[in-house]
Amino acid sequence: MGKRERKIDKVEEEKEITGDVFEVETILDIRVQKGRVQYCIRWKGFTSDYDTWEDEDNVAGCPELVKEFEKTRELKKKVKKRKHVIVEEDLIGPESSSSSASASKTSPPSTSSSKPTTTSTSSETKNSITSEEKIKNDYIKCGVPYVEGVGFENGDCLEEIVGCKPFGENNSLYFYVKWRGNEKLSWISNESIKQKEPLQLIEFYENRLKFGYKGEEN
Repeated sequence: MGKRERKIDKVEEEKEITGDVFEVETILDIRVQKGRVQYCIRWKGFTSDYDTWEDEDNVAGCPELVKEFEKTRELKKKVKKRKHVIVEEDLIGPESSSSSASASKTSPPSTSSSKPTTTSTSSETKNSITSEEKIKNDYIKCGVPYVEGVGFENGDCLEEIVGCKPFGENNSLYFYVKWRGNEKLSWISNESIKQKEPLQLIEFYENRLKFGYKGEEN
């Protein structure tokens, strides 16, 4: 057992003896461990040496801290993505400009045959935006946390179903999922996952089936 683990065990033992309750100070990180969503917790009154990974259910009592963490995490990703775009533009800017200039000199004038393609692309982009906005509005109505830039509507592929939870007055079922090649986790509706990934949905339920037998001891 490492030094850090001994410290945590000692603190937990003291808490059990005194009857005190752990109080979450802040949420530092998130991960998926063995199919379960876990948060890295900083406990109030303790230093970083005592930070621990806790299952999602264990932090259900502090939704505001979870919301604040997700908001901060999203902002950091946007800043990181923006920096990456700026650096990429700095690296390929001159080359891209010269290529565009060369293409404009050598390419023949555009004909009417190219216009339908432009119109089609514009229409597809508009439909994609409309679809994403509709999904976002539906999520807000049901009180479901919405994560932008990820989902079937963005062409992402489902990697794993982590869990499920009912939302809204009608208790509509939503699934918390992990996307392939993307760090973001998000909620998707039961209807969407049945349509897009029915086999993964069946596998998720099969892994959680428990059969009871008459006369079986508890």
